[in-house]
Amino acid sequence: MHVDDLIGAHPVLYHLASRAAWPSIQRHGLLSTAALIDLFGVVADERAEMLEQVRQKSVPLAHPTHGHAIVRDQAPLKFIDRCLTEGATLPDFLSALNSRVYFWPTEDRLKRLLRARQYRDGEHVVLHVDTASLISVHGAAVELSPYNTGSVHVPNAPLRGPETFRTVSAYPYDEWRRKRGAGGDAVAEVTVLDAVPDLKEHLIQVEAWSSGMPAGMLPFES
Repeated sequence: MHVDDLIGAHPVLYHLASRAAWPSIQRHGLLSTAALIDLFGVVADERAEMLEQVRQKSVPLAHPTHGHAIVRDQAPLKFIDRCLTEGATLPDFLSALNSRVYFWPTEDRLKRLLRARQYRDGEHVVLHVDTASLISVHGAAVELSPYNTGSVHVPNAPLRGPETFRTVSAYPYDEWRRKRGAGGDAVAEVTVLDAVPDLKEHLIQVEAWSSGMPAGMLPFES
């Protein structure tokens, strides 16, 4: 896939976060789970539990300087043991999941998550990000996936492993477009390895959501 095709097909990317985490995001940008845990100084035993096992519950983090953040649960990985590619191990796959920041390439995929049972009653922010701007700075760290890699809630979900994430240039976009047709998404996730510390440089708007409904725009410093 050529980067211009990604930008043309998905000029805006979307990231869903807890409303409580918004002040920390404004200070630090978007961090992968691993980077967030490091920033908040989580002790070794708790760090291993959060990163090396499937998280059954979301974990709130608090820090006297960095504020508050939420490490999301991984409950949708219910059947991951049955859905790993040959040679992939669960620790390898969890490491791949926990080491990146995720964006939805379409509003439809974003709203599916907002309507999901575990999110629809919560307080969230939706970050609208300029794809071209993000890629101009972080292009070397951008990887794509044809699936929602963190959702394996049925036993016959597509196989996945660390190699599911592909760089833009290596991503088989035309193949997935043929498979899914005009109404399907050839790209399901856009990810950035490690962190987007300069998030504010790429933000278009920040939308508050409450109890499954949009609740206005939030100001931010650009």
